[in-house]
Amino acid sequence: MESKQVMDVKRARFEFNATVFQENLERVSRALLGPNLKLAPVLKANAYGHGLSLVYHELESAPKTTRDKIAFVAVATLSEARQLLPRDRDDRAHFDILITGGCGDASEVQAGLKPHTDRLHFGLSGRAAIEALNERARELETRLKGHICVNVGLGTLGFSLEEVGRFDPCHFPNLDIVGLFAAGSFPTTACEEVEEMGRQREVFQKAREALTGKLASVGRRLQYYHFESSWAGTPQEDFAGNVWRVGRLLYGLEEPIPRDGPCRRGPESQPCLRLVTYVRAVHALEANEYVGYEGAFRAPQRMLVGVCEGGYADGLPPADFSLEVAGASSDAHDPAVLRPAAAIFHPDDPGHAVWCPLVGRPTMDYFFIDLTPALESPSFRDLGQARYLGARAVTLGPPVWRTASNGGSSAVAFDNLPGFRFVSQLTEWARFARVSVYEIAARLSSPRLDRVVSRRHGGHWVNDLGRTRS
Repeated sequence: MESKQVMDVKRARFEFNATVFQENLERVSRALLGPNLKLAPVLKANAYGHGLSLVYHELESAPKTTRDKIAFVAVATLSEARQLLPRDRDDRAHFDILITGGCGDASEVQAGLKPHTDRLHFGLSGRAAIEALNERARELETRLKGHICVNVGLGTLGFSLEEVGRFDPCHFPNLDIVGLFAAGSFPTTACEEVEEMGRQREVFQKAREALTGKLASVGRRLQYYHFESSWAGTPQEDFAGNVWRVGRLLYGLEEPIPRDGPCRRGPESQPCLRLVTYVRAVHALEANEYVGYEGAFRAPQRMLVGVCEGGYADGLPPADFSLEVAGASSDAHDPAVLRPAAAIFHPDDPGHAVWCPLVGRPTMDYFFIDLTPALESPSFRDLGQARYLGARAVTLGPPVWRTASNGGSSAVAFDNLPGFRFVSQLTEWARFARVSVYEIAARLSSPRLDRVVSRRHGGHWVNDLGRTRS
C-alpha cells in the first residue's frame, strides 16, 4: 500500500446554514391555518444535532410576525432548558420552554430557577411526577406550569385516558395545568396508518374534553393542546391541537413516510446542516488490500482511497458502506437512489466537484472514500495522487446550499452526476446504518468538531471562518 498524507490541513466542521433554516421556519409559519394555531419548534437532542444555542438564536432573530406565532419551544430535559435561559436573573427568556420529559427528580428544580419559572413548562407523565413537582413548587413558594402527557398508543410514558378522567386539579394547588400533549405512533402500512391515526386522535380528543371540563370546574382554562408533529404534514381542519410541534420540517430532514401514502405532506424544506471535511491521506491500494475496521472493505482492484476526518465519535454511524443494501445504487449516474457519498471539490477549481462513494466502516475519527470517480472525471483525471490531499469533501448535507434566492441553481458542475439534485445524504446514511434519519441527526452532538454558521450576505455565503463559495 502506497500512502501520502498531510498534517496541516483544515479541521473538519459542521456547517449550520442560518439562511436556509430561516426560510424553512418561514415556510412552516405560513402553513399555519387560522389565527389561533401556534408553533412549537422542537429543539431536543441538541436541536436534532444542529446545535441547540445556534438554532435558538435564529428563532430569537426571526421576524416578529414569525416569533409571535411561536407558543413555546420544546426540549426533552431540564438540562437542555437551562442552556436556553438567560444567565442574568433579571433578563427574560424570549420564549416559553416546554420540557417534555419533565424532571426525573423534582429537586432538580432549584431556587436559582425561580426567576424563570414563569417561562418553564413541565411535561407530566404520571401521578408521582405531578405530586413531586407540586411539592417542590410549595417549597420554593412559587407556582409551576405543567402539560399532562396522555398515552394514545405509543406505549411509552403518559396518563391513560381513564387516569385523565380521574384527575382532580384541586389536589395540586401549586401547579397550573396549562397543556395536554401526546406523541402519536403510526404503522408503516398505508391501510393501517389511516385507521390508527384516527384512533389515536380520538383518544386525544376525549382526553382533551375530560381535562377541559376538570379545569373549568375550578375556573381554569386549558391553553395548549398538541398532538400533531411534523408527521402530520400541513395543519388541516381535522387538526387535533392548537399547537403544532415541528422538528423535521425545520431542519429539512427528508420525510420518512411515502410520498404516495395517506399522510398529508408538510411544506417543502431544505437541509441546513452538513459536514465539511478534507482529505487527510490518500492510499493506493493493491487488489485485496483493505482499509477500516475489521477489514470491511477490500479493494477489488488497484484503486485510490481517501481518508477524511470525521468518525463515529462525531456522530457518524459505524455502518459498513461496502455492503449491498436494497434500493441503493452504486451507479453515480443514477440520481434516484445514491449510496452514501461525499462531494470532492477540485483543489484548483471549486466550480467542479465529483461524487465519491464511501467505502468500509468508519473508525472513531475517520471515514474512507473511493476516489475512482475522480480519476475517471475529465476535470480530475490529470491530478496526481498528492493533489487530492487537502481537497474539500462535503457529506451528510448538500454540497451546494439551496435557498429561495438561488432557486436551486448550482454554480458547481458535478462531472459524474448530470442533473445534480440537492441531496441531504442523511437518508442514504440511515439506510446503510439501518436506523432512522432522526437517529443519525441526534447523534451529531459531539463537541469534538466545531459548528460554524453560514448565511447569505451580499450575494456570497459567509460563515464564521470567512467567505465560502457554496
